[in-house]
Amino acid sequence: MTSFCLKKIFIKIITNVKQNKRYYFILLLLSTNVFSQSDLINNQESNHFIITNDSLNIVYRGTLNPISIYVPNAKSFEAKGQGLVKISDGKYTLAPGSGLYSIITLEIEYYNGEDSIEEYKFRIKGISTPLGVINGRSCDNCILEMNKTDICNSIIQFKYAEDFLFDYDSAKYKIEKFTLNLPKNKQIKISGNKLNDIAVRIIEKLRRKSIIVIDDIEYSFPDSENYSLPKLIPIKIMLID
Repeated sequence: MTSFCLKKIFIKIITNVKQNKRYYFILLLLSTNVFSQSDLINNQESNHFIITNDSLNIVYRGTLNPISIYVPNAKSFEAKGQGLVKISDGKYTLAPGSGLYSIITLEIEYYNGEDSIEEYKFRIKGISTPLGVINGRSCDNCILEMNKTDICNSIIQFKYAEDFLFDYDSAKYKIEKFTLNLPKNKQIKISGNKLNDIAVRIIEKLRRKSIIVIDDIEYSFPDSENYSLPKLIPIKIMLID
């Protein structure tokens, strides 16, 4: 049995039979997985391949899930759902809220004058704890070595685990604030993603091998205010000059 990799996965097909005519709508979740040819159904009417493996109907809480919606032979359609945001024609992002499932409703108008309302249900799954990132570097359960200049001019970001199933658009994610923990139990609360002048002055006076910890990193993205985001793994740093 031949296996191959697809970049765009057709998650599900829902068929509505009216007067011996079939109408299809297809929801796609961008990902990278391997499937055998037996998992594919060739839709001769629309010339699309469709994967109907229900175990793939998953979206992740705590991130923006890229969703594509295609409705062949439709004059128009409107997609609705909690956390669903339209980016462009056929392209959406979905930020799941609370609960076990996320539901997308399609209101479809066909060229022959018929209307259809369809629902599609995704299972919501949690994601691994994101990592705090400084100047593009991160380390879980270890300490980064940095000089004072690099720290003082750093940008705080975050990233998901390396095995995350799709590429997320980091431009839509914003660091709101973080806490800088310094030697002798000093703490500085900082807004934004860069060190302020007070933090820079203190760091410039620290000794070599001093330990700095950046934690309580809060971030946001469109519609993330609807639920509680997972905390980021802190950034631990040792000064090397």
